[in-house]
Amino acid sequence: MAISWTKEYDGAAEPDSGGAYDWTLAGTDYSTSDGSVLTIDSIGQGANSCYYIQSPAVDFDSGVTLEARVKHVQDEGAGYLSIAIMDGTQNERVRFRVYDTQIWCEGTAYNMDTTTDYHIYRIVVEGTRIDVYVDGIRRIENETVYSSASPNQIRFGDENSADGINTESIIDYFNYILGSAIGCFNKTATDGITLSDSNHETYPVITARHMRPKVVLIKGRL
Repeated sequence: MAISWTKEYDGAAEPDSGGAYDWTLAGTDYSTSDGSVLTIDSIGQGANSCYYIQSPAVDFDSGVTLEARVKHVQDEGAGYLSIAIMDGTQNERVRFRVYDTQIWCEGTAYNMDTTTDYHIYRIVVEGTRIDVYVDGIRRIENETVYSSASPNQIRFGDENSADGINTESIIDYFNYILGSAIGCFNKTATDGITLSDSNHETYPVITARHMRPKVVLIKGRL
C-alpha cells in the first residue's frame, strides 16, 4: 500500500530553504544538505539546539503516522536525535529519541546499534497507543502519551539546549500523514509482528535508497 503522505521531506535541501521546504528552524543552524541527505551536527557547539518545526493540525484520536530514514552518527554527553509529535487540542505529545545504542519512546526503550547503517523508523499514534517500527519490525509498544501543554507541532533535530549535550545524525527523508494510523509488518520477520487488522502495510526492508521492489510473475499474472 502506497502512502499519500501529508508532508514529505527528502533531504535535497535544508528544511527551511523555502517552497516545498517549508519547515521553520529553531535554535542555531548546524545543519547542511549535500543535495541528497540532511546532516544535523551540533557536536562541540555547547549549549545550542538545532531543530525544525511544522504546525499541522495534529489529532491523535484520528491517527498520525511518521516515518524517517536516519543514520545516527554520534552523541555528545547524553545527546540524542529528537522527534516530537504534539497534539495541542488535547495537550498531549509523543517524544521519540534516537541515541547511539538505543531508541526510546515515552519511557520504553529498545537497545540497538543506530550508528552502523541507516534505519527506517516509523512512529504510529492512535489515541493513546504508540507503536514504533524499526525497518518494518515493531520494536516498541506503548499505551501512554505524555500529557503537557503543547502546541500543534511536529519537530525533529537536536532540541537539547544544555551545554555539552549534542548530537550528529544524517536524515535521508522525513514524512508524515495526518488522520491515519498505518502500522507495518515484514513477512520475513519472526519477532515482534502482529497483524491485527487490514490497516497495515506490507513493508520490505530497504537497504539502499530508491531501491525498486522486486516484481514476481505468477502464472502469467503480475
